[in-house]
Amino acid sequence: MKQGVLLLGLVFLFFTGTAQAQNDNEVVLMTIGEKKVTRGEFERIYRKNNASISKTDKKSLEDYLELFINFKLKVVEAEMLGYDTAHKFKRELRNYRSQLAKPYLEDKSVIEDMIKESYERMKYEIRASHILLGMPPNTDQHDTLANWKLANAIRDSIIAGSVSFEDMAIRYSTDRSKVKNKGDLGYFSAFRMIYSFESAAYNLKIGDVSLPVRTKFGYHIIKQTDKRKARGKIKVAHIMLSHSKNPTPESEEKNDKTLKEIQQKIDDGVDFKKLAMQYSEDKGTSLRGGELNWFGTGRMVPEFEEAAFALEKNGDISAPVRSEYGWHIIKRIDKKGIEPFEKVKSDIAKKISHDKRSLRSKQVVIERIKKEGKFKEYSSLAPFLKVIDTTIVMSGKKWDATKAKHLVGKMFSVGDTVVMQQDFVTWIGRKKGKKYPKLLNNFLRDEYAIFVNNFLLTYEEQRLEKKYPEFKYLMKEYHDGLLLFDLSKDEIWDKASADSVGLTKFFTKNKKKYQWKKRFDISVYEYDNDETLKKTLEFFKKKSNLELSAKNVVSLINSDNNKLQKIADGQYEKGTNKYADEVFNGAYKEKINTVSSKKTIVIVKNKLPARQKDLSEAKGQVTADYQEYLEKKWVKALRNKYTVKMNKDVWRAMTGE
Repeated sequence: MKQGVLLLGLVFLFFTGTAQAQNDNEVVLMTIGEKKVTRGEFERIYRKNNASISKTDKKSLEDYLELFINFKLKVVEAEMLGYDTAHKFKRELRNYRSQLAKPYLEDKSVIEDMIKESYERMKYEIRASHILLGMPPNTDQHDTLANWKLANAIRDSIIAGSVSFEDMAIRYSTDRSKVKNKGDLGYFSAFRMIYSFESAAYNLKIGDVSLPVRTKFGYHIIKQTDKRKARGKIKVAHIMLSHSKNPTPESEEKNDKTLKEIQQKIDDGVDFKKLAMQYSEDKGTSLRGGELNWFGTGRMVPEFEEAAFALEKNGDISAPVRSEYGWHIIKRIDKKGIEPFEKVKSDIAKKISHDKRSLRSKQVVIERIKKEGKFKEYSSLAPFLKVIDTTIVMSGKKWDATKAKHLVGKMFSVGDTVVMQQDFVTWIGRKKGKKYPKLLNNFLRDEYAIFVNNFLLTYEEQRLEKKYPEFKYLMKEYHDGLLLFDLSKDEIWDKASADSVGLTKFFTKNKKKYQWKKRFDISVYEYDNDETLKKTLEFFKKKSNLELSAKNVVSLINSDNNKLQKIADGQYEKGTNKYADEVFNGAYKEKINTVSSKKTIVIVKNKLPARQKDLSEAKGQVTADYQEYLEKKWVKALRNKYTVKMNKDVWRAMTGE
């Protein structure tokens, strides 16, 4: 119910209008108590709730007006009672606003371009090698420059052909895997590497060596060694026999014997699942027959992955494959290629939102905010370096902000808002409780960038109602919807549920409304073959079995050879069940009826006469009616409490009178 009240129109309809249309939207249509309601607010909500009406007419406007006034009366009452000041209400509204603001704080075109770029990359798998010159995040500018020069010198030597990429990887790379793989990273696709690394690798051609690429790990020199069409994803099951890092001849002989035993059973047609449950030492999958989740390139150890993708069709089983974990026998269950763009578009967007590449979109927005607001900086970080000591980055202790109390100048401005140096002092003063492994100047530079970006995004978010009328209207709807829900819950829904005396009194007064008509108590089953039919009819020869629930009957009849399915089981009035209707029409005159053309058995248990319902039998309907009664009574009281004044001139202009 709450979602139905709140989730009103999440599709953003950006529009421009004439100055006259804007003025018309802002004129007051009505006043409820002291609350003014504009024509624009009424018309907008009317259109959203009457989308099926192709042309606005006086009758539909008048009908909706009463509903709208009732809605607004409740909102005014909620505000008078202070519901909008409750902590829970403010938190929910704040959360909704945060979600609603997100699309306005991203650059849609950048996001769309990245989605398309990622999908195009997903169609291919790159094989690349790299040489990493590792650097911690706090590396100073001098060391950074030295590493950049070294990276370029290494690349120049490789390009000149005087040394091989592999030799230089072993000699210079700080990647710990270099001894084993000589810099080879294997195949990968989109989202498997840091974005800057991924982009550099995909923009190369086979054999090309990149210029130095900076990531948080340091400088990389990348060589593309192969490119192929993506193999998609595969689903397999496996039987694994583990081995130690230092296997003995005895353990090897034991595994060899077991593998031959398993292969023989596979050849004899023994079910692979049963063999996995019996033999596999992968405890995470053995209980489910060795079945693994879907995986693609780069998700498994290379030996396992290659053997799995080499299987040509579903059901194929590999020869034993050795990996660092042990021996595997792999069965292909299914395989799928890259799915169509429209099907994976939302998944890609979600991945981008959780990936560093999403910062590109935010940065575009930040630059736009700076340009629109004529962003101007007045102070450098030099004054802060004189008063902020290394305590904050070396020990993690709170810095004494009073040391910077003399910094009272301007820091930067955007629009008509000026940020002072003391604002940044406060920001730095909050940084405590952990060590920052950075040099002081790097720490200040990074924190200042975060401070500015956060301020600009917050500045923009606070202006959304002024910049975008649609955002303002949606926030108003959320605000009123939340209030309506909370107040209705207290005044109607909870009250009706808790007021057992009032509910009973209401039921007694309106008993005639809650009547059972004539009913038949029936059970209906569908059977699969003549053997099941014979077994079921034999079962029902015992009269006491006729009274069993359909669920119990099904459990007693079903076996490997017999499949009985419940279709219906209950007491039905005419028009509520097609099988009961056939009983009403006289099609089934016996207790036990079979319809061979439909493979159906209809059990007519009893005929029930019309009678008065008990409150327990009608409680759902009675509660709903009681809630409606309470609401009408409440609305009547609100109309007496608050005066509703219509601006007749505005209303006549709307209705065309």
